[in-house]
Amino acid sequence: MTGAVAPSNNGGPIAAWRALTPTGRLVVAICGFAIFFDAFDLIVYGAVVPDLLADKEWGLSPTGIGAIASWALTGQLCGALIAGTLIHRLGAKRLIVGGVIWFSLGMAASALAPDVESFTVLRFITGLGLGVVMPAASSLTIAYAARGKEKTTYAMMFAGYAVGGFCAAALASILLADTGWRTLFWIGAVVPLAVLVPIAIKWLPSKMPSAPTTAQAPAAAVRELFANGYARVTLLFWAVAFAGLLLVYGLQTWLPELMRSAGYDLGTAVLFLGILNGGAVIMVLVAARIADRTGARPVVIAALLAGAASIALLSTAPATGVTYLLVAIAGFGTIGSQIMVNAFVAERYEPGVRDTALGWTLGIGRLGAIAGPTITGWLLDADVGFKGNFYVFAGVALFGALVAACVPARRAASRSRETTDTPAAALARR
Repeated sequence: MTGAVAPSNNGGPIAAWRALTPTGRLVVAICGFAIFFDAFDLIVYGAVVPDLLADKEWGLSPTGIGAIASWALTGQLCGALIAGTLIHRLGAKRLIVGGVIWFSLGMAASALAPDVESFTVLRFITGLGLGVVMPAASSLTIAYAARGKEKTTYAMMFAGYAVGGFCAAALASILLADTGWRTLFWIGAVVPLAVLVPIAIKWLPSKMPSAPTTAQAPAAAVRELFANGYARVTLLFWAVAFAGLLLVYGLQTWLPELMRSAGYDLGTAVLFLGILNGGAVIMVLVAARIADRTGARPVVIAALLAGAASIALLSTAPATGVTYLLVAIAGFGTIGSQIMVNAFVAERYEPGVRDTALGWTLGIGRLGAIAGPTITGWLLDADVGFKGNFYVFAGVALFGALVAACVPARRAASRSRETTDTPAAALARR
């Protein structure tokens, strides 16, 4: 059994959902819920940045805010590398459940932090759990997707990230002024621990249908990323992920403050985070359907180019209605492009290498995530303003598009073999 039935001739998310087995549907739903809280944690921090800057007791500057965000993302980098290296030994289910428990407890502890130093350490610890969850959820979802609908299925699952970001921004716009930032952290801690963990323990499958029959040693698994002609591909994907995650985490952390600098009030500035994530949800599902037909490469390039153009235009401070539209397109060009990069990685590597490739691409890409908030904080402290920051983000998106265009296409024989082989044949070949 592959974990998925033969796909129907109809396209789109509905057809991809119908093509899943009952187990596959549970996988997509639970993994999407886990990714929801990964985003919730990130966007909540970005949404409370204005509140933290106004806290005279802590006395944080933009550079300090960026440094805290970077420590959390350093934790995510470590977690992603752990997941990518050990997923075949521990299994995706253990990593997801353990990661959710870890980051939930970390968020609860962060809500109790008495000072900047302890808060920073706790953000790093929380990041470890968040970093483990994303590659494990990605690998499990792709393993259970129906043939020919992998990217649409993956986009459905990963839409949970954008929905989580939207909900975090919406809650922050409602609660932040009255309850303060700690309440939002408590919500991000209690709900996944009380609801998601029991569901995942009961319903997530323990094994992936395409998992190797024997677990590789961690060092051997990583070496495969540079064997069999993969070295160039691996390095290019790491560069694309670096650019993509710099955009995602830079904007998610600083967009409210940048929009405040552009003249918007706090409530509207936080709402832009919701629009950024909402735009990603809507557009990426359409893009994923196209990618299932054409491959992910052209969709990744187009998304990053759209992101570069929309972010550059935001620097002109257009009318409010136009700004909403541009932020939505920027959401597709940043969050949406990274979703499709992950699908591109899964498409480009053979199944036996795919899980490690996803984990390490997301892990190395976290270096960009670390850089994004820090660079933006430096630029704000240097009085560059929102325009200068948008120029930098647009340039990074353009760089990502150019690098993605350099990723060599997968050999036709490899693509044909994956779509025609049964899982048993694939395992025998390995």
